[in-house]
Amino acid sequence: MKHLKTLILIIMITLCAKCFANTYTVLNTSNDGPGSLREAVSGSNSHFGADTVVFNIPTTDPGYNIAYGTWTITLTTDLPYLIGGFTFIDGSSQTAYQGNTNLNGPEIIITTGSSMNTAFIVASPNNHIRNIGITGFVYGVLFYSSNCTNNTISEMYLGTNADGTAAAPNQYGAGFTNGASVNLVNNCLISGNTMAGVGISGAALNNFTGNKIGTDRTGTKKIPNNYGIAIDGASNNVIGGTAPQEGNLISGNLTAGIVINGATSAVNQIKGNFIGTDINGMDSLPNASGIILAGARNTTIGGNTAGAKNIISGNYQAGIVMNGSGTRGNLIKGNFIGTNKDGTDFLSNHTGVMLKSNSNSNMIGGSTPAERNIISGNIEIGVYIEACDSNVVTGNFIGPDVTGNGVFAAGDSLIQGNGIELNTVSKYNIVGGAGAAERNVISGNRVYGLVYYGNSAYNNTSGNFIGVNASGTQRLANATGICVDGGSNHNIINNNVLSGNKSYGIFFVTTGTYYNEFKGNNVGVNATNTDTIPNYIGIILGAGTRYNILGGTAAGEANIISGNYYDGIEIADLGTDHNQIIGNVIGAVAPGGFGNYNGIGLATNPRNNIISGNTISGNKYMGIILFEHADSNIVSYNKIGVTGTNNEPCGNGGAGIAIIRGASSNIIGPGNIIAHNDTAGIILNDNNTLYNTISRNSIFNN
Repeated sequence: MKHLKTLILIIMITLCAKCFANTYTVLNTSNDGPGSLREAVSGSNSHFGADTVVFNIPTTDPGYNIAYGTWTITLTTDLPYLIGGFTFIDGSSQTAYQGNTNLNGPEIIITTGSSMNTAFIVASPNNHIRNIGITGFVYGVLFYSSNCTNNTISEMYLGTNADGTAAAPNQYGAGFTNGASVNLVNNCLISGNTMAGVGISGAALNNFTGNKIGTDRTGTKKIPNNYGIAIDGASNNVIGGTAPQEGNLISGNLTAGIVINGATSAVNQIKGNFIGTDINGMDSLPNASGIILAGARNTTIGGNTAGAKNIISGNYQAGIVMNGSGTRGNLIKGNFIGTNKDGTDFLSNHTGVMLKSNSNSNMIGGSTPAERNIISGNIEIGVYIEACDSNVVTGNFIGPDVTGNGVFAAGDSLIQGNGIELNTVSKYNIVGGAGAAERNVISGNRVYGLVYYGNSAYNNTSGNFIGVNASGTQRLANATGICVDGGSNHNIINNNVLSGNKSYGIFFVTTGTYYNEFKGNNVGVNATNTDTIPNYIGIILGAGTRYNILGGTAAGEANIISGNYYDGIEIADLGTDHNQIIGNVIGAVAPGGFGNYNGIGLATNPRNNIISGNTISGNKYMGIILFEHADSNIVSYNKIGVTGTNNEPCGNGGAGIAIIRGASSNIIGPGNIIAHNDTAGIILNDNNTLYNTISRNSIFNN
């Protein structure tokens, strides 16, 4: 009952306010006195009721500018705060009274001749300021105090000249502080300001829709703010929206389109905006970076509903940056990052999404198609993760166009350098997931689909398509699918399709790159193993990588490594030791299946590697070839030239095993079945091929 009485009282007050509405008319551009804006604001503050301030200033007024068709009010002392509430200050009324003399923007301009702090300070509820240009202040409009709620500014020019073609700066176009909440900035031009178009600190639940921030009035040229929107220690603000015309154009700004800073900046939303493009979303109009989150938590960039998608493209540096401890729980979903608004052509950022310096537990993408980001067409990298833990990159297209079937290229050169890079002790990050909807398509990148550097460890890359299209049926090549480099260790790379890449499906390389796991992947064939999509070489282990495990004996751990142009697996170089190739299918799964050229090749001093329990059959030339001082390796319990539980004939086109050119002290056996190979079961050749042991094998019908 108490709440009902309160509601009735509010309704009665509102109705009474409307009943006692006054209109105050501004008749001149004077700082004060009769007919001035100051007198009108003072009158409104002193009157109980909904008031309107209108403008009817003649062209004979000394503040009239005949060239622009505008009237400039030059303040020398502060206007009164708006404290009465329910005041509508309507700059468009000047047109109604005097005719439209300025076709390109507001006709009422407010400036200062004495470096004043603020033109309008709003400290009461339900006010509306419309169609006024403000220049030369610290704050054009300041929303101030917890009583400042449900206010609107619209059609304002904050920081530009009268026709919106050049800067006439404030420090901040609009500011929000001291608990101001549930206010709206709509359809304004907020550009040319030296600090930020909009600054928000200690203010929540404010909304920004349909504005141009950092551009001219046409949305095709820059009039930069330093920051477009700067949020520091403020939560639950919404930049953009999902309905038509709610998205902002935030482009051309010097440092960033949007920056959200501080641990108390939480649950802000950025949706439906163009950030770094022109107003049509078809050409670039760069910010330095599109969005920067620094310590911010639980921000949502994009969404899974119609219209929530941001176009974050064309920026000089990164589309999105997350940086610093406390930058946690942020969601990036449903956006186009590096493409035009249709996802059909590239508008490159330098990097699409960058996570640095303990930005942990953030999510890029999601488990539904509506949450998929298109992160493609960026010059350097799609997603870069450095010194960050426990982030999830799932369900995205990283390299392809919006269809998942096309790439972005200039002539013969693909645009995006690397799809994803994990660097500098990044740990426990997840790329992909168990379900089909969590799959990333990481294809069409100029260098690597995914690369691990800098001792990145304990990351999980699973369930992705890397080098093929979204259906897993056709080539959409990276140069190399995955590179595990720079001492990266203990990473899990399971159940991916790594096919169609120009060089290698996956490349393990350098000393310190140890203890990585590679299981259940398709390498060189499509997602269903019904056709080949060759890499040049399926898998390379080289340059001192050790202790990696490829395959396994449990259900689902076998890799299918088939159809590759040259070797299915290549193991090379001095120091490439103690790797295990276990339980894989290397060549044909069944008679008539898909072979590599060679199944496995070992060359140039690799030692003490174990090849055990594999099916190495149906390859066009050698099943296994050891040469160039591949020494002390163990080959045991493999099926070489047969396949299936009944050992159906499926010979390799050359020998089952060739040991040549100084490969020495290798152990062949026990338990290999070496049969039905076209040339010989085992070939040993060359004078310096010494001390190899062949024992307890079944060798027949070669």
